[in-house]
Amino acid sequence: MLDAGCGEGIYATLFAAIGFDVAGFDISPNCVEAAQHVAAANGFSERTRFSVQATEQLDYPDDCFDVVVGIDVLHHVEVATSVAELLRVLRPGGTALFREFVEVPAFDRVRDSSSQKASTRTTLNTPRKMKES
Repeated sequence: MLDAGCGEGIYATLFAAIGFDVAGFDISPNCVEAAQHVAAANGFSERTRFSVQATEQLDYPDDCFDVVVGIDVLHHVEVATSVAELLRVLRPGGTALFREFVEVPAFDRVRDSSSQKASTRTTLNTPRKMKES
């Protein structure tokens, strides 16, 4: 699974906790460092790997992920270029899921024009240990 724009690694760690091997990337080195810390603090270093990358130009081979997830990331990127790049790394028949909850009229025109062509971040105060089932 690929976590696009992983931020501080909260969702990547949750995905690892339910059984996924997760590659996450973010353009911010500070976020990648925080993501590594969150995964380690919760015991998921071996199921996660993080790197500093831009969504518009990924350093992954073609067709390498069964699942691509982007949570609150599309409003930070050039949508058409990023979606094309994320689809390039998604295996045929794979699943891509994006969630954008931002409802700002200024973004509506951008989203509308991008769809014709083709985040709030969690602040990490202290890592919390996830419950094991």
